[in-house]
Amino acid sequence: MRTRIIHLINPKTDSLTTRPLYLNRALYSPLAGLLAVAASIPSDQYEVVLTDENIETIDFNLKADLVGISAMTSYVNRGYEIADQFRSQGVPVSWAVCTPASCRRKRSSIVMLSLPAKSSS
Repeated sequence: MRTRIIHLINPKTDSLTTRPLYLNRALYSPLAGLLAVAASIPSDQYEVVLTDENIETIDFNLKADLVGISAMTSYVNRGYEIADQFRSQGVPVSWAVCTPASCRRKRSSIVMLSLPAKSSS
């Protein structure tokens, strides 16, 4: 049986607000939201592919069972383009972080994740 694949994507941004420059180099760190979602997915049941389009290109040929997209308002339109491409292949798309009203037309679902506090032992 094939392992089910969840593809989590952070779309590319050219915004200096979310990708400031320092000494002509982009200062960038991965979004914590997608990392938290990836960490909460049981690895014995799913393979998680995490793609940050600011670092690498998206593999639109990946046979994903679900795509999760996280996008800020300044680059949500790129997220819409990504969602459209995967949905045209029949892949359900879920927005991990998005203003629900702004992504209503481009999603299969909207996910709100609440993780319990980690106990210190």
